[in-house]
Amino acid sequence: MSFKKILIVDDEFEIAESIAEFILENYEIQAEVARDGREAKWKLENTSYFLLLTDLKMSNFSGINLIQDIQSGKIKQKPVHTWLMSGYVSKEQLSLLTSHNMTVFQKPIDFEFLKNKLDIILQFQKSA
Repeated sequence: MSFKKILIVDDEFEIAESIAEFILENYEIQAEVARDGREAKWKLENTSYFLLLTDLKMSNFSGINLIQDIQSGKIKQKPVHTWLMSGYVSKEQLSLLTSHNMTVFQKPIDFEFLKNKLDIILQFQKSA
């Protein structure tokens, strides 16, 4: 498996850390953590990531702000995949996000669902 990096962004640091630990224990992937969108933006501008997993609602600079900056080109190094997580997403928001091919994880994180999604994209990358 080729070396890949994942950036996990959540202002609830314990959640981000638990996801990073799960990834490190189960995959040959480096998982880094950012405490908010501003820190994530800095990391994305300075490092290339295979996957961005970001919380939607954070103080100061949200996951939505971060995704807007990526899509608008304000952040030059775009992750290959961008996934969202939220404990407060409505059915309408979830429907809208998934209709735009966004993978959305509801909190608390279902680690089996996360593993299944990671396995799929890693297998796809391996065969590409």
